[in-house]
Amino acid sequence: MYDKIEDAENLLTAARAKKMAIEAEKLTGDNIYKVLIYFDKLYATMSEQEKRQLMEALMCVRKHICVNGKRAKKLS
Repeated sequence: MYDKIEDAENLLTAARAKKMAIEAEKLTGDNIYKVLIYFDKLYATMSEQEKRQLMEALMCVRKHICVNGKRAKKLS
């Protein structure tokens, strides 16, 4: 009986962790969308160093998306 309770608690913990991961991805997506909407205003307020760092980060993301000139199926 205690084994069944422990198994159920483990399943519940795993389900909660999965839910939190899904919610975190959604929040990230929402934040990206907001940044894209206000990108011109955000970019105008950035220092030259911040602009350079942003461009380097975007190039890094692009390297992960494109593999050998072909678009990768998904980001890892």
